[in-house]
Amino acid sequence: MTKSATGKRYAELPGATIRLKVIPRALLPLLDDAKKWAIVGETGVDGAIRKASIEEMEAVVARAEPLKEELWKFAHESAGSRATPIPDEVVLFQIFRCVLQDLDSTVRLKKSRTRR
Repeated sequence: MTKSATGKRYAELPGATIRLKVIPRALLPLLDDAKKWAIVGETGVDGAIRKASIEEMEAVVARAEPLKEELWKFAHESAGSRATPIPDEVVLFQIFRCVLQDLDSTVRLKKSRTRR
């Protein structure tokens, strides 16, 4: 019986291989964030968000903001995103891009609650 990947970091899954040469140079500054936050499954993401400080989440969102277009292109418009199977590097950044939306929403919500 195979163990579930839910709640685990994608880059740490057995068989996942992240090759630096495949990742666009512009995205390399986000690699550590992608490895930390590309978590499989909403339950795992929610747990990581609950444990993180708002400052940590803000910092990740701020680092990614200027690279949003490059991140989108690699995750969803690159040759790798259309390949079968999709390379691990692309999957890592696809998951990270989705989690970034959750981080951004969480930061905005928490900030709106503290302004009241």
